[in-house]
Amino acid sequence: MSKISSRQMSGQIGIIVVLITAAILTFGLSVANRVVQENKMVVDRSDSIRTFNTAETGVDEALNQIYQFETGLDSSLNTGVVFEDDYNQVSIATSQSFEGYLNQGESLRVDLNNQAGSITLNWSKTPCSASQKVGLLLTFLHRSGDEYQSHYYLIGHSDCQYSSYQNFIPATYNAASALKYSYTLALPAASNASLYIQTVGTGTDLQIGGGVGLISSAQYEIESLARSEGDTSNKTIEVSKSLPSAPGFMSFALFSGGNILK
Repeated sequence: MSKISSRQMSGQIGIIVVLITAAILTFGLSVANRVVQENKMVVDRSDSIRTFNTAETGVDEALNQIYQFETGLDSSLNTGVVFEDDYNQVSIATSQSFEGYLNQGESLRVDLNNQAGSITLNWSKTPCSASQKVGLLLTFLHRSGDEYQSHYYLIGHSDCQYSSYQNFIPATYNAASALKYSYTLALPAASNASLYIQTVGTGTDLQIGGGVGLISSAQYEIESLARSEGDTSNKTIEVSKSLPSAPGFMSFALFSGGNILK
């Protein structure tokens, strides 16, 4: 009896040892797998950060090229792919439309070709209210002979006019549209022509488009594509930059009740 009991005891101990070993092995494999997964996450995150930084560097390079052109340090601006290596491709394009936000006090410039046509402006995601009234001041600047001429257009909807405002050109209101107010400005053919846009009352979201071939350039479009070694991470950064424009520091007189004398 004692020998049989001893064999049974040894068998039970063996089973327990096997179970404990299996449990330890399972736990060890689980820990090892978790460590591998965490290390992979760290590596992937590191690759993602490096790839994003590469894409940002590409945008900085494009902005620097635009700056060199705008300040006259470079006589021309290359468009299309302006930088490319195994891990980064950067392109610059000029757009014949504008979409963005225009802060109050800022001036947006749109360069025009020497042809007649119409510019359509859409602005303001919300209707005017007692606390928010928004209009646009447009300045059409062009060369005529040996001098430059300026033509001013003060645009607004009746809902947006302050009681002291006069001589607004009426805009169209469309409640169903994403941008509630719209105006189309017909322009003659003119050399060295640009349209400058300022907001009246508050900043606003703004879209600008024109007839085919009318707008020469409204903004720069930058795209920087970056990838990590082995294609484990890919990033794309797109940036829109408006054309440089000096502040219209005298334009306030047109809608503040003053006069400009030449």
